[in-house]
Amino acid sequence: MSFWIFMLLMTLLIPISMIGFGYYFSKKAPKEINNVLGYRTSRSMKNKETWQFAHNYFGKLWLKNTFDEKGQRYCPSGLNKKSFSIPFHGGEIWIEHLDSFGNEITLLKQKFIEDIPQISQPSTSSLIAINLDESHIDKEILSWILDTLSTLPAPPQKVVFIGLTPKLKRLVKLKQKQITFLVTCIDDFEKAKEWLL
Repeated sequence: MSFWIFMLLMTLLIPISMIGFGYYFSKKAPKEINNVLGYRTSRSMKNKETWQFAHNYFGKLWLKNTFDEKGQRYCPSGLNKKSFSIPFHGGEIWIEHLDSFGNEITLLKQKFIEDIPQISQPSTSSLIAINLDESHIDKEILSWILDTLSTLPAPPQKVVFIGLTPKLKRLVKLKQKQITFLVTCIDDFEKAKEWLL
């Protein structure tokens, strides 16, 4: 039992440090520029004014990345990943980042909904790679994503999913008969991009 208490304390060490130092530095910086305590970079240590500004900004940044505006724990790293278009072997592929959301399905759906206007623009590629690594989706969410893509004014030509479970891969094969674009599941991102072109 003492081992698990120790492990819990070690797991909480970084978030608690972020909260403590974030709050402290957002209110006041160490009085003197020093090489022991504080946000120490060559630029922040240039003079007293940059030292104060860097600590104030750094503290607020740590607090912001630890809690959301409602004061709840805020950490799905997928929320910070931007979806984008990349040139690849003479073509262009839209990379939809829906990965690293864990069980935060509401946030995953929100991000996808926010990206739909960009995906549906005529200038956006009709070749889409959807990364779902470390996002624990179920068949309803996967069906919702496929249905949303198929109802776009100009549906995509090809869609590849990365990071699906075997059960969800079978669902994609079944849904293939109901949609108008090609869809597959490939676990290797580079192979997925090759398949799209």
